[in-house]
This record gives sequence, C-alpha cells and structure tokens, in this order.
Amino acid sequence: MLKYEGKIKIERFCRLEKNTYVQMNKVLLYALGGIVFLFLLLILRPVPKAIPENCKIVNGTMARVDSLCCADVNFFLQNDDRHFYLNRGFENDLALEELRTDLPAGTPVTLYVFNHWTPLDPGGRMAPIARIETDDEVIFSAW
Repeated sequence: MLKYEGKIKIERFCRLEKNTYVQMNKVLLYALGGIVFLFLLLILRPVPKAIPENCKIVNGTMARVDSLCCADVNFFLQNDDRHFYLNRGFENDLALEELRTDLPAGTPVTLYVFNHWTPLDPGGRMAPIARIETDDEVIFSAW
C-alpha cells in the first residue's frame, strides 16, 4: 500500500508542476505581448501640432543645408552633433539652392524643434523642425 500511495502523490505533483509551467508560460507570453504593444504605441505616436508650446528653441550657427534623402531638408549647426530636418520640406515649396542662399554657413539661426521623444531615437539626435528664424526674417514656419 505504501508504494501505491507514494505513486499517486508523485503523479499529482507532476500534474501540478506541468500546469504551473503552462500557466507561467501564458503569463510570460501575455506580458511580452503587452510590452511589444506599448513599444509600438510609442513608435507610432504622431508628432505633436506645430505650436510654440510643443517646441523647444535651439540657437546656433548654420554649418550647412543639405538633402540626404527623400523630400527632406537637413540642417546642420556648428558644434552640434544633432541632425535637424524639415520633413517633406521640398513638398512645402522650399528649394535647396534658395535655402543655401538664405542660410549660408556662419549665419546665426534659431530653430524651433518639436519636443517629441521616440524609442527609435532615444538620444534625441534627430529633431524635426517647426520654424526657422534668422535675426531679420522667418525662413520657414509651420504655424
């Protein structure tokens, strides 16, 4: 009788251990799915409206204006390793040569960049521009 009772206890324990393992896997799977979902929400979050309250001001000296891809216009400031850009700038009736004429190297400039964080750029090295000003004129404004 003792052998039989021990066998039943071991079988019950093994069944309990398998059920616990399956439940643990389900919990881990749901937790991982939730984390992935939250990550996707952060990535796909839209850039806020172009208003002064949603922007931070960056003052600097223009190094160069360029177009690295697509219809984006890229701006580089001296002594600043960030990459500032106008998303689809050429679709907004901007011309690269005209921008290079208006903003030659050495021109003091004020950029209003969107205050927007994304996991794709956690260090904030790429900043979309809402407004570009020099001392005497507004070069571009989204508001």
